[in-house]
Amino acid sequence: MRKVFGLTCALILSGCASTAAPNFFNGQYYMAGDDSCKNMTSLSDTRIMCKDKEGVETGYRDAMTSEQITMWGQQQALQAQQAAATQASIRQNNEALAQQSQQILQQSQQFGIPQVNQPSLGTNSITYTQVGTSLIGSNGITYRAVGNSILGSDGTTCQIVGSNIICN
Repeated sequence: MRKVFGLTCALILSGCASTAAPNFFNGQYYMAGDDSCKNMTSLSDTRIMCKDKEGVETGYRDAMTSEQITMWGQQQALQAQQAAATQASIRQNNEALAQQSQQILQQSQQFGIPQVNQPSLGTNSITYTQVGTSLIGSNGITYRAVGNSILGSDGTTCQIVGSNIICN
């Protein structure tokens, strides 16, 4: 338990820590600017003493060679490329999700009125004519689809159950 707590604290604190970067001081570049090297004092032409923000000496650092400066720049460029690739991937995924959401929305809005077979009930049979997205019965009642229901102009509500339409 203590190890987990200690690791958690270390991770939290490392998120607040500053990162060292090349700093030009007395004609040379030194890796400084992190929490243990906020201030510098020259020890020689190529060596500094680092101090934390309270002014406590934390150790010395030597000047960077030209190869180290070049390598640091290449690492920064690589990290920038990786960040750009990650951002492009996230952007692409977001666009794909937006497109899929739009397709789902369009599909959900394309609900149509099912085809109704004309009943043959003898002399009292009602015929239906489709006009746009509505059905108009020969009895004057108009039916239209609303969500998964069919509503009649006379107040009837119908539900589609399989291939049957049940009205109340």
